[in-house]
Amino acid sequence: MTPLPMETAPRDGTEVLLFTPGYGWRQGKWSPNYEGDKQPWKFERYDSDGCGCCAYHNKPPTAWLPPPEVTT
Repeated sequence: MTPLPMETAPRDGTEVLLFTPGYGWRQGKWSPNYEGDKQPWKFERYDSDGCGCCAYHNKPPTAWLPPPEVTT
């Protein structure tokens, strides 16, 4: 699957795969903590404050993918 531009990523809290240069692919979601949040994308790997906003040194993701479909 081809990575998608961040401009098209869902901003409703849907979990997606996010690509951050130097860190690779991680699960995350759009979840601003406050108005004007400089890093509204939060990652599954949390920082020391537990919010996930600084988990990648505030490097914003550059691409995204929908999560893989789970089949039963």
